[in-house]
Amino acid sequence: MSGEALLIRAVTVVDGTGAGPSAPRDVLIEDGRIAAIDDRTAVENVAILDGAGRYLVPGLWETEAHLTRSANGLPADLLRKWPEDGDVPRLRANLRAYLASGVTSVVDLGGPTEVLTALREEQRRGDLLGARLFVLGRQFTAKGGQPVIGGSTLAGVTTQVDDAEEVRRIATAMIERDRVDGLKVNYTTGGGPFGRAPIISPECLAALVEVARAHDLPLFAHIDDADRAAVALEAGVGNIQHMFDPRPGRFEADVERVGALCVERGAFWSMTLSWFESYARAGDPSLLDDIGVEGRVEPAVLKELTEDPRSMWRTMPGEMRAYFKARLEAADSVLAAVNRRGVPTSVATDAGNPMVFHGAGALREMVLMQAAGVPPLEVLCAATSRAAEKVGRLDQLGTVAVGKVADLLLLDADPTADVANVRRLAAVIQEGVVHAPADLRL
Repeated sequence: MSGEALLIRAVTVVDGTGAGPSAPRDVLIEDGRIAAIDDRTAVENVAILDGAGRYLVPGLWETEAHLTRSANGLPADLLRKWPEDGDVPRLRANLRAYLASGVTSVVDLGGPTEVLTALREEQRRGDLLGARLFVLGRQFTAKGGQPVIGGSTLAGVTTQVDDAEEVRRIATAMIERDRVDGLKVNYTTGGGPFGRAPIISPECLAALVEVARAHDLPLFAHIDDADRAAVALEAGVGNIQHMFDPRPGRFEADVERVGALCVERGAFWSMTLSWFESYARAGDPSLLDDIGVEGRVEPAVLKELTEDPRSMWRTMPGEMRAYFKARLEAADSVLAAVNRRGVPTSVATDAGNPMVFHGAGALREMVLMQAAGVPPLEVLCAATSRAAEKVGRLDQLGTVAVGKVADLLLLDADPTADVANVRRLAAVIQEGVVHAPADLRL
């Protein structure tokens, strides 16, 4: 996939490590990797990209996507049976949507293993344009456990288990045969408007931790309540996803407990603000303006979302809006303090849920994190180096450094002044190949 040698002249580098903007630098890319970062690089026979007055940052990441869903809000989209009834062209379009927003890497957290790994191989051959795909395969859950959609657990995107030996066998096969990039467990009984469902047993959870550790792969856990979050962390899960339900009179103690465990164990906690906002503001046309969907979301998806009477944009129950508004407000109230305490986080949105758009949702997540009080540089790290570290790829991706894969964004404005400036794309560079933003628009 790597392109011709490229020299980005006199560009200000924000390298993703938390350091501020550099003085103007020349950045040389050869064979798809960063070959040099210098004050002045003398080379011949290379393409030149003018970086004067611009900012070079690592390509952004999304660390919680569901690519088999399109965010159109239609029940049929959520209930689609994979692989037999799958919409692979729409899945490919979802991957391209990330690149259109400058998101060069995406982690799918629960989908049909065989479909996603086939697309990953297609991408590695250079036959599929889109964000670099990391696959966790079907998420592990109890038999009949969450996610329950339309009254049933969807077999196409879950592995339902009730025996630890079965967990070891299936997880090991996914790693050794399918080469998944990590594992996911849905570790919740449900909450609020979702009803209750069985939860995976402690023995099965321990088996997943054991297999992930044996293969040095990340294990992610979907959580909805503080007690389950704490149990998952104590069991050895390294990544918890979502802000839990705020319990009256116990919320501050819950945050203290979960945050302390994350710091102690170096575990990531990603709060998915944009998912909560999208459900809380369903039907509000100003939400689409705030997200910035123009050119970043397929017109067909927007049409289905806003015009089909079955869409959750129109039918979201008031109880569900209120539930997600409470979770958003809870996350907003503690995110900056949790960040200052040293809890690592990454940009994660639960994209593919209704109104949570692939690509554009990640940019919205960054804006919401900044609005919650997280400094712009920290938000940028959460979208780049922290995300790569979370998935075990910091040795190759996530920062602007010599030897790293050249997944980069050239911006027309300073993202350390306002993270919304990541939308000011001058070029998207993936493995050294330069894409003009106009060519990626949907």
